[in-house]
Amino acid sequence: MKDKLEEYGLEGWDRRPRLRIVGDAISQLGNSILPGGSADESLSGRSYRVCILQQGGALWFWRAVRWIAEALFWIWDRGSHTQLAFWEDVYRCRARARALDYIAPAIELQTWGAGDSLPAEQNPNEEA
Repeated sequence: MKDKLEEYGLEGWDRRPRLRIVGDAISQLGNSILPGGSADESLSGRSYRVCILQQGGALWFWRAVRWIAEALFWIWDRGSHTQLAFWEDVYRCRARARALDYIAPAIELQTWGAGDSLPAEQNPNEEA
């Protein structure tokens, strides 16, 4: 158990260079500010999801965001930046969820997963 906690410790699941982490955080903040945005999704990842994965036509705004992101990062990703960003968002969320499997028991945290419930005195949604 201790090895697993160290694996998800300070350095954790995100071992990217600091500048890349900060850039992604800024992108996630921008996405969070926009209507319907999620803090766990980057602007690039959202533009891919909206333009490619969702049924129906994407708004011009998301097509423009996707085009700009592909142009900005062309030298590194050769036109697949938004797709890579989408999958990085998915994998990062999955890594956080996996980390909770090890961290929660170590700190005696009760999770709210499927079938889990907190005692009434700990559950803010239940009336006493």
